[in-house]
Amino acid sequence: MAAFWALVGLIAGLIASIALPSAGAPKVIERPLFDQEMPSPARLQLDRSQQGLRDSLSSIQQAIATERANRILPPMFAGQRIDRVTLASGEKVVALTFDDGPNPTYTRQILDILQRENAKATFFVIGRVAQGQPDLMRRIAAEGHEFGNHTWTHRMRFADSATAAQEIDNTSALIHRLTGKTTRLYRPPGGTLNNGLDARARGLGYAIVMWSHDTSDWRRPAASTIVQRAIANAQPGNIILMHDGGGDRRATVAALPQIIQTLRQQGYRFATVQELMTLKAQETQGRPT
Repeated sequence: MAAFWALVGLIAGLIASIALPSAGAPKVIERPLFDQEMPSPARLQLDRSQQGLRDSLSSIQQAIATERANRILPPMFAGQRIDRVTLASGEKVVALTFDDGPNPTYTRQILDILQRENAKATFFVIGRVAQGQPDLMRRIAAEGHEFGNHTWTHRMRFADSATAAQEIDNTSALIHRLTGKTTRLYRPPGGTLNNGLDARARGLGYAIVMWSHDTSDWRRPAASTIVQRAIANAQPGNIILMHDGGGDRRATVAALPQIIQTLRQQGYRFATVQELMTLKAQETQGRPT
């Protein structure tokens, strides 16, 4: 009997030595191989479904953003060059436009005048200038004025497609980020066309907004000269070009009240470029076929 129990003890010792690691050996916790190296087929299918959903949501969001952006511009003007917007009704409406801002001094003074005179205008802003004036951008939007895209750097020389996209897209994105406003109005710096920038704008459905007459205030003539040029040969639908940035604009500021008052005495009212386009589109849609 003693021999039997001795044999049992020997066998138990052998089993323990095989099943248990030695005191100095690291403890290894085994895990299923597939959990470590690759997901299960079901998990792969779920991941693909989630990615597909994210892609679909992204596409829907992009489509909604594009539809909203295009909605603000009547289709008849998308991709078109605009010098003036004449209404068949003959209604005496003109658009005051300002380029190259916003300037912390002159744009603020112009806004004060527009507010006092109860007149609206369109500001074609330069992206790299606008990014330094967020409060002024928000004021322009809050007071009911309109934005146009005047590129990021006031670029006039030729731009390849990537550069043109940066110049146009970044400026419009900044306008939206600072103000919540979307624009589909593009004015080429210096009126320069066929340099790749206008092609980008046309491709995105922007209206290429030029002007019916130029005050040439960027040359810094006397205020009286700016007034004379702004009101000379005034016609309904005119788009008047002035500047609130890019240099000394004291003469423009001095001329603006007289421009507004004189044209108003002649029976004109003031609208943004977008409002002019909308009036034209409504008039066209309402015309009998």
